[in-house]
Amino acid sequence: ENKRLPTDRVKHHNEIRHNSAKVALRRFARKEATMSIDFIIASLATLNSERDWMQLNPFLDEETCEAIMNVTAILVLRANRIAHVNRTCDAANDLREWVGKAMAYPRQFLNEADVKASPQL
Repeated sequence: ENKRLPTDRVKHHNEIRHNSAKVALRRFARKEATMSIDFIIASLATLNSERDWMQLNPFLDEETCEAIMNVTAILVLRANRIAHVNRTCDAANDLREWVGKAMAYPRQFLNEADVKASPQL
C-alpha cells in the first residue's frame, strides 16, 4: 500500500510551513507586528478585535481569538480584584494606625463630649 499523502495535502502543508517561517523571520527582523498584552487588552474594547488579530497573525483562527479574548477578560478582572484588595488592605492599615494614635492620645486632652461618645477611649 502506498501511504503517501495526496499531493494537494503535501502542497498545503508546505505552504503552511513556508508562511509560518516567513512570519517568524519577519518578526525576528522586526518587520512584523507582534501582539503585546497592552494591545490585546486595549482591543477588548473594540468590535473588530478578532479581525485585527487575524491580520497581525494569519495563523489565528476565530476559536483561538475567542479563547484569547476570554482569558484576557479574566486576567483584567482578576487584576482589578487584586487592586481592590490591595487598596482595602492599605485602608485597613491606615485605620489601625489612626486608632492606635487615638488610643495613645492622653484622655485629659479630650473634651467631655468626646469621652461620653466613646467610653472605651
